[in-house]
Amino acid sequence: MKFIKTMLVVIIMTLLSVSTAFAGTGFFGGDGFVTEGKKYDEVTAHITKIAPEKSGLDENMEYHFRLYDDLLGNYFYHVNAINNADHTLITDFLVAKDYSAVWRRFDENRTEVIDGSSESMLASRVKVSIPSTKIPLGVKARVSVSVPAGLPYELMLVPADTAVVNIEGDNIIVPRIEGKTNVRVMVTVGNATKEGNFRLDIKPADYVRRGSSSVPIGIGVGIGRGGWRRGGWGLGGIFY
Repeated sequence: MKFIKTMLVVIIMTLLSVSTAFAGTGFFGGDGFVTEGKKYDEVTAHITKIAPEKSGLDENMEYHFRLYDDLLGNYFYHVNAINNADHTLITDFLVAKDYSAVWRRFDENRTEVIDGSSESMLASRVKVSIPSTKIPLGVKARVSVSVPAGLPYELMLVPADTAVVNIEGDNIIVPRIEGKTNVRVMVTVGNATKEGNFRLDIKPADYVRRGSSSVPIGIGVGIGRGGWRRGGWGLGGIFY
């Protein structure tokens, strides 16, 4: 029994030493990060080339980067800039995995593209959806937008016939009478905008909708996991 206890202690101590040796390298996954290496050099080069007034990185300041292992939204490299003197966070960056754009978080309410264009992400990664294109009178439907890493967006909905539907509040479609109408959709993410449209069919109040899946409406497809705060996604299209 004593021998078994001794072996357990040795195993635990070995695991702890391995964990310490690989701490911050992402060897165990999760929120691991690296501070050197080929990918580190490749990603951070797209940040260091940006003018200090945009990046917030004073050329006289001593700092280093942390490159997190996991892609946010399966699309962005997440990079922290850390002050060498006091080890505090200077600022946050998101670098598109195709290097088409670099985003910077200035504060909790402001995240902007500081280099490149968000057009590539908008075309392939932003999803706009509605619960159904058939909506009964008396029921409201919300148009939802999913963006990698929960980045900010602007959505505009313009019905062709406002006698059939109206748009209220937070992208909520409100049926007014039975009928059909097209709705123009314009979504802006970063410094790029894309347009599309979908056709609504407003049904009688006693209409029974079959199925419950949200319907993509032609602005883009594909969303990943994760978030700017390394969190999760919200809900999709919703009926009210």
